[in-house]
Amino acid sequence: GESTANAGAVTHDTHIVELTDLGHRQAQDVSLAFDRAPDLVIMTPYLRTRQTAHYTLARFQDVPQETWPLHELHCLSHANYRGTTQE
Repeated sequence: GESTANAGAVTHDTHIVELTDLGHRQAQDVSLAFDRAPDLVIMTPYLRTRQTAHYTLARFQDVPQETWPLHELHCLSHANYRGTTQE
């Protein structure tokens, strides 16, 4: 789902970037697109991935879930993206 950072908001800490209202609707739409329960829901430590997965997990409450230690922007240090926007 669309995150506040994707929508142009200033980014200070990528771990706590949230979904926008549109992102929540997109995540809910994805959950409704499944015609059966997924075998596994994988999330990362980022808040927005947990928010995205929330709708699928609410719909399919018995689906196993895992958090994998995946990190984006690994080529950028915190100092390089802090206070930036998508532009």
